[in-house]
Amino acid sequence: MTGAPAAGHMEWKEPIKRMKMTILVILACAAVVCQSQSRFPFPANDNCAVKASGPTAAFDIEHDRDTVGGGSLFCTLGVTASQANRAILDFKAAVGSPEKLSPNTVIKFPIEVVVYSTTREGKRRDSTLILRTRAEWVESVRKKLNDRQRAAIESAKLSDMMMVSSKGAGPGFILGDGLVFFSTRNPHRIRVWHLNTEVLGD
Repeated sequence: MTGAPAAGHMEWKEPIKRMKMTILVILACAAVVCQSQSRFPFPANDNCAVKASGPTAAFDIEHDRDTVGGGSLFCTLGVTASQANRAILDFKAAVGSPEKLSPNTVIKFPIEVVVYSTTREGKRRDSTLILRTRAEWVESVRKKLNDRQRAAIESAKLSDMMMVSSKGAGPGFILGDGLVFFSTRNPHRIRVWHLNTEVLGD
């Protein structure tokens, strides 16, 4: 014989449902470096018309959604695909030849570099370096980045980038799980704001 579920049955189903939702939220945060950045919930105007002109117009329209999750660079961040692509290429050059920074590089000081280590007790310890000069940038690239991080940067492309919003640096996009944060707070001048050496760390 079937009938309405007992009251007790309903009472234990609700906590389980809430627990499942909590787990989903935790997993989502972990995927996008939840400590300081959150992934954009792409807004309703994500389908706006991409305004592109000049020699890069075809590229900007074709690759506007070449991001993790497929969100629009122009509608969400106010930048074109060619702007984002130039910033990525510029950063790759700044890491490949750190002593040869160009005047228009995406590297603008100061830059935060998060480094981590473990104590004698095995506890994690994070610290943040603030790079203020070219010499400090060169030293940091040579001594703080490992082979896996260098390889990830060397092979980075537009489709590896996820759009996020940072509390400190505003909107932008990150490489992978947050190894590099490109700030688009000023959409006319993308800059690298933050490196996190925990990502792909030893």
